[in-house]
Parts: sequence; structure tokens; C-alpha cells
Amino acid sequence: FAYELDRRLEGLTSFEEKKRALNEFKDRFTYLIDLEHILDPDADFSFLSTHLSGLAEVVLRRAFDIAWEYLIEIYGTPRTVADLPTAYAAAALGKFGGKALGYASDIELMLLYRDAGETDGEKRISNVEFFTHLIKTVTSIIESKREGIYRIDLRLRPHGQGGPLAVSLSRFVSYYRSEASSLEKLALVRLRTGAG
Repeated sequence: FAYELDRRLEGLTSFEEKKRALNEFKDRFTYLIDLEHILDPDADFSFLSTHLSGLAEVVLRRAFDIAWEYLIEIYGTPRTVADLPTAYAAAALGKFGGKALGYASDIELMLLYRDAGETDGEKRISNVEFFTHLIKTVTSIIESKREGIYRIDLRLRPHGQGGPLAVSLSRFVSYYRSEASSLEKLALVRLRTGAG
């Protein structure tokens, strides 16, 4: 999937062109995976879930790449208080984390970033603002043709819908050390890096 998507994105310069190409790729290959699963009577559900999860991972990574490039042009690169580039990870959870996506699965994510600080561009913003913009931009890039399919779900983050969209690593550790319920901790069993 990655090679084909990179080939389609090659040479595109505008945010909108990249967004359109990514969604056309996603829709076409989702259709082909579904069709192959329907036409092969011997294919079990693991065929479908493995291929849909692999496709979602590639689409998500490229969506983060597109959003990152777009935002650093506006705000600069996010840096720590020690003036180091700030790393981030989009942690996959739930069915996406377990590589078990189905026909109507959400892409459950939690965006973590390493440290406080601010961007280094002319229009400076804090890292929490930058990474909040990053996850919002990614969710605007990946479009759903039908409800539930490829919808980004951020509800498994600390404090659920009441918490910040992007979570610093220190806040993540503090939350799961002292505030998280047993069910929230159990949800981390499927946590893996999806992008970043």
C-alpha cells in the first residue's frame, strides 16, 4: 500500500491535492479489499481485518505526514524547552491497535507528544496548541464516505471527551499512574504506534 500511495502523492504540492489523492486511494483500496473478500468464499475474517488494518495504517501515516508539513510551514517545528525537536506518536488502540479492523470500525487513536515548549516559526504557538492542530488537521484530511468507516475516534485518551486532544507524555504517565480506571488501563493492552 505504502509504495502505491507514495507514487500517487509524488509531485503534488498543495494540501488539498494531497488530501484528495489520499482519500481517492483509501476509497479505491477499501473497495478492492471488500470486493476480494466477498468474491473469495474461502477467505476468513482475518484476511479482511489484516488488509483493512494495513491500509488504515498507511493512510494514517501519510495523513500525519501531510498535516505535519502543512503546520510546520505556518508555525515552525515544535521544540522542547531544551530546544530539541519534539517527538510525537499517534498511538493506535482498540481494533486498530489489535490490527482487527472490520467493515465499520473506527480508527481509535491517542496523540502523545514528548515535552512542553513551543514552535520555532515566526508565528509561535505552544506545543499543546501545535499538536492539537495536528490531530484536528489529520481528522479533517481522512474523510468517511459512510458513518463509522475511517472515522478517527479519540475517546480513549485520558479524561475521554473532556480531556485535551493531544496529551503530553508526562500527563499520560501521571493519568495512568493515579487516575485511570481499570478498564482504561486494560484498553492499553492493544496500544501500538500508528504514526509518528
